[in-house]
Amino acid sequence: MNRWRQWARVGMVLAVLAVPGLARGFTLIGPTAPTFAPAAGAGLLPAGFAGVAATQTMVNLATDPLGQPVQIKEFYRWQYPVLTYAFDPTFVQYFGRTGMAAMSNAFRVLNDYFEPENMSYTNGVSSMDLIAEYHNHFSTWRFNPSANINNVTDIETLTLGLLVNHLGLGNPHKGAFIIQDIIGLGFNAANTAAIGNFQVAIRNYDPYTYEPSTRINGVDYSFFIASAPTPNIAAGVRPTIFDAVEYAVSSDDEYSAAAGIRDVINFGGLPWPIDAPTVFRTAGVFFSEDHTNAAPSRHGALLRDQPRHALTYDDAGGLKYIYRTNNLAVETLQGVTVVEFANMNPATTSQIRPNPFAPPEVPSRRTLAGLAMSGVIPSAPAGGILRPTVTQLVGTALRGGINKIRFDYTAYDSLLGQTYDPKSYEWWDVFLLDSMPTDQPQAQPPYFRQRVARSITAPDIIFTAQDIPVVGVTLPVITLPDDASWITYAGLNTRIAPLPQNSLGPGAIYGDNPITYTFSKRAPFYNVLYGGEQSLPGNLVPQFAWGWVTNTGPTNYLTFPEKSSFPSVEGTVAPSTTVPVITAMAKVPPAITSVITIDRCTEDLYLYGRRFDTASRVEVVDGAGTVAFTLPAEDLIVSDQVIKLPAGSFGFAAAGAPRFIRVVNSVGASAPSTALTINHGTPVIHSTDYDGLPWNLGKAMRIQGIGFTNPVAASSVQEIHFFPAQTNTAIAVLELNGNVQLTDTQIIIPAGYLKDATAAGLWSTGSLNTARSDHDNVLLAANGFTRRIRLSGNGGANMSPFRPTPSNFGINHDFSHIGAGGDYNGGGVTAANVVPRITGVTTTSNTNDGNADGRQLDRDDPAETLTITGFGLDLALTIEFVDGTGKLIQVINPVNSLPPFPVSLRAAAEPSALGAGVTITPAIIPANEETTITIDAVTFGLPLLNLYDSASGNNADTNRLVVIRTPFGTAIQDATLGGSPALWITP
Repeated sequence: MNRWRQWARVGMVLAVLAVPGLARGFTLIGPTAPTFAPAAGAGLLPAGFAGVAATQTMVNLATDPLGQPVQIKEFYRWQYPVLTYAFDPTFVQYFGRTGMAAMSNAFRVLNDYFEPENMSYTNGVSSMDLIAEYHNHFSTWRFNPSANINNVTDIETLTLGLLVNHLGLGNPHKGAFIIQDIIGLGFNAANTAAIGNFQVAIRNYDPYTYEPSTRINGVDYSFFIASAPTPNIAAGVRPTIFDAVEYAVSSDDEYSAAAGIRDVINFGGLPWPIDAPTVFRTAGVFFSEDHTNAAPSRHGALLRDQPRHALTYDDAGGLKYIYRTNNLAVETLQGVTVVEFANMNPATTSQIRPNPFAPPEVPSRRTLAGLAMSGVIPSAPAGGILRPTVTQLVGTALRGGINKIRFDYTAYDSLLGQTYDPKSYEWWDVFLLDSMPTDQPQAQPPYFRQRVARSITAPDIIFTAQDIPVVGVTLPVITLPDDASWITYAGLNTRIAPLPQNSLGPGAIYGDNPITYTFSKRAPFYNVLYGGEQSLPGNLVPQFAWGWVTNTGPTNYLTFPEKSSFPSVEGTVAPSTTVPVITAMAKVPPAITSVITIDRCTEDLYLYGRRFDTASRVEVVDGAGTVAFTLPAEDLIVSDQVIKLPAGSFGFAAAGAPRFIRVVNSVGASAPSTALTINHGTPVIHSTDYDGLPWNLGKAMRIQGIGFTNPVAASSVQEIHFFPAQTNTAIAVLELNGNVQLTDTQIIIPAGYLKDATAAGLWSTGSLNTARSDHDNVLLAANGFTRRIRLSGNGGANMSPFRPTPSNFGINHDFSHIGAGGDYNGGGVTAANVVPRITGVTTTSNTNDGNADGRQLDRDDPAETLTITGFGLDLALTIEFVDGTGKLIQVINPVNSLPPFPVSLRAAAEPSALGAGVTITPAIIPANEETTITIDAVTFGLPLLNLYDSASGNNADTNRLVVIRTPFGTAIQDATLGGSPALWITP
């Protein structure tokens, strides 16, 4: 993440809030403050800064449509338990029913979060056990290499991020640190950089303590100050924007929050570097729950397989903070009417409850005279002082979070011209009022309730599609609602919270009636840079395309516009009065041939005929006319004349001879096709859990596809063959036993299985150590990191094909790395032994510096070496250092404010080859699993890493700890372990 290289730098004197980093964090979002005025002070507006220093554009997030990060009690939230969403005709015409389904999946994630489908917790987010549901659930992103190479943006994931933002969460990766004030703004002596005292605040909060935190989803973050444009005083160029830019310790979990997804979009005014502050910046990335239901997930032993688990730990914690029932704020209800007035005088005081955890059951309160003297709680009112009878809506009161929100789909101005059907929802509104002066005895603030209703005459959220042009590099192209209609209740809350002067919140989120998300229809599009007739020809790789990514395989995504939308809609609007007719079949169009046999796993089948647009299903029948297999027709319809049955459509039951195809609509079934034989075929891998990513052998692996079982026993999958890079010769062959779960469409390899296979002698060729990625590019038979697999029956029978390469770029669905991510010796698989771990750090004992304890690292000494031992370090990628408390190194110097960045341990020409001065002695499994990394200081280039020196920067702790990034996670040295003292780095 070298994103800071794209910015102009600011020399500065830094004033940072001294708040310790806690476990994790979320960021709340509120509307943009109207103005920003730097604090008064000497030299505040020096010559050349007039006109640029008194506006909000000088601080980060000024141009974000959803405002800026706010303090913990300045949150904004919805007050309604039900929100509706709809699609207008422009969206339906372009994205079709499939696009509508993708969007609905995003809403399903949130519905399942507030009220789980599997009833894990039953009373809204207030009753959710954050540890049980989300502990260490730091990354939910997955990757589809084919979607990546075709520049596909997943609309479901983007929509999920937008909705999380509109529930009140901001991007913590962009808003964890904000500039509050700038004092003494000026230029350095050379007039090349701005200088000043930048007062920075933390706007990221721990989900448990609600204290400021520098950690997000388990990763530590810090910041540097940057400005834009690059100052040039001689040319009259002044910086107009300053920002506290976040950066992180290298980790797979960095920039992983769902709340950050929307910041893949560059909003035009904020000059973020090339890399947007979200993992979603990479095409082909999508967020998903863990689908491995029968084995421990890739996050550890806990299953996180429900829709709500597409959210990360900090997303879930932030939403729980906002909407829990005991998060109190003074609010004014908007847009509701009274169904049942509040009863301010309940029957008995014994009915009072301490909180509104179950709102429909919370009674009102009546004060009773003489209660304190008698000590008796009467069963009925007895001469107490009654509160006034309420005959109108209690609008302004102290309220907790709504606890549950449900998003309901509703039809809206559809293709048939239907108008919106108004809806009304009722619920119990629970609120608190101050004790009255006449209350005897004085009591804690009592809870009351009133029945309210909300009539909805238009959807709360509408999705539309328009022809929006691409401007610059702003992708994906979408128009978002702003925060103009959000309502602040800051003034009402000054008595109950220590809010700062000119607070932005708390407040309520209301859309622009309705909230409208407009997606560009100008996709996919293709670019060619024209410079006359000698220009390079164009190509058909889209620069940007909308899509729906459902898994990691090459067939697990589709792009829009929806190809099958119009045929199926036309068939619905104008249904046939006759059955469909099959006139021909083909394997490869447009040739219409006589199909006799088909491999169900590897060959497509095209049906030609009439009125296929009315089809509801496709059936495979045997010679007696008995239905052997059925497929829904909706996604198979190409046009009213063509149905495509892609390879892999037919399940195990469809195989056999003779077989006949027929197409069914509401009238009946077509006449059967000519007879054909459907073979069980060759096994084909459609996807794995780690397509295009590292496969940590300590974790479970799910392989999905077709044809894994076969009536011929020897042809059923029994072996996995491992290949390096693009070679066709296997370096290792693993036999599968009964511990592997096998069906026709899925193989689940349990966590740690490959190690057990070593002990059981199941490697018929090679071993676990040869199957793993080569650690140093020395073994000629296994050079490189990349590995791929094929499946076969016994002895290599019925071998599956290699995974496809989706383009001529050579990028495919291979594993980027295969290796042991941690320590296998621990027995069962736990979080402690599937992630890399540093067990020892030492330096050369040098009598010149008295370095007998291995603590001092003289980076300029030709005789100095740094030795790191640990588990899961064979494929180490980079090295960096943090301070003795684990915090990122913060360096401020007169040249720039850059933090130090990770240094590669690998050669530039070949990623798997080691860099100069680096030696890795790999683990041997199972005999000796500890890896040793030795770095020769001068040869490797440690003299150039002066920013990591113990005397550099402004870290309170001057000790240094080693950080090693691997394909399977990041290992940070623990100085409390024996043999691992914190380092003192000197020139």
